[in-house]
Amino acid sequence: QGGLSSSQEDFFIDSSGTRMYVLSRSSDSVGQFTLNTAWDISDITFVQDLHINSTSLSGGIAGFVTGETNPMGMTFKPDGTIMYITGYTTDDVFQIPLSTAWDISTHGTITSVDVSIEGTPNAVQFNDDGTVMYIMGYSTDAIHEYNLSTAWDVTTASFIKRTTAFIRTLEGTGSGFYYNETQQKAFLC
Repeated sequence: QGGLSSSQEDFFIDSSGTRMYVLSRSSDSVGQFTLNTAWDISDITFVQDLHINSTSLSGGIAGFVTGETNPMGMTFKPDGTIMYITGYTTDDVFQIPLSTAWDISTHGTITSVDVSIEGTPNAVQFNDDGTVMYIMGYSTDAIHEYNLSTAWDVTTASFIKRTTAFIRTLEGTGSGFYYNETQQKAFLC
């Protein structure tokens, strides 16, 4: 659909189960879909796509330069006003504000934080109030924890700690993860 390639890296479904976003690594794009029946991915409608890098494929929403040609992970602030993308090329976590919640065509000025000191970021998650950011490190095979002095603002991140390098010992290189609401359990891909 749109400018998306057949190579998808990550996806996100909002809490209502009616909006799905698909991250395409090879086309540097995020595709937005409507789930016509909540939580039923067999009945979807393509809405639009956003090219993250201006050198990406033409079409869809106009891209903006990030220097990122290999987006790896994606998540959203729970109210849909900020989209977050991890970048393999730049080792950054990108923060993309949306002036209309859940509408990727309303993206604003991008900000980012460099997390290369802890290895290439593969996926990103936040605690419930947005004061802690968790990064899965592709090259470190660990999960890294950052405090955010301003909730949901990755530019205020400061490194706290990381787990031992356990992911590869379990199953190759991790590609995604989810912390439950109490941060007591992690689920890994």
